[in-house]
Amino acid sequence: MAGVNADPASLRKLRADIDRTQKEIKQAIARTRGSLRNAQWKDSMKDQFERELESTLRTLDAFDRNADQLKSHLDRKARELDQYLGR
Repeated sequence: MAGVNADPASLRKLRADIDRTQKEIKQAIARTRGSLRNAQWKDSMKDQFERELESTLRTLDAFDRNADQLKSHLDRKARELDQYLGR
């Protein structure tokens, strides 16, 4: 490394923020799916709405799947920086 252009502590903070966001998204998805199941709504528009909502929720699920990889990358980078900085 020619120089250090990142702070390991800030990378760990970012990782923690991603972890917190990931948990909040999981909770929100479960809450929304539960609300839809419990909705007193039985017409043809509900089916279309449900398909569109599920499509949106799958997009959020994609963030959840990618978040673990992002967190691993940040952990690895922070460890490498600590080693480089002699910590």
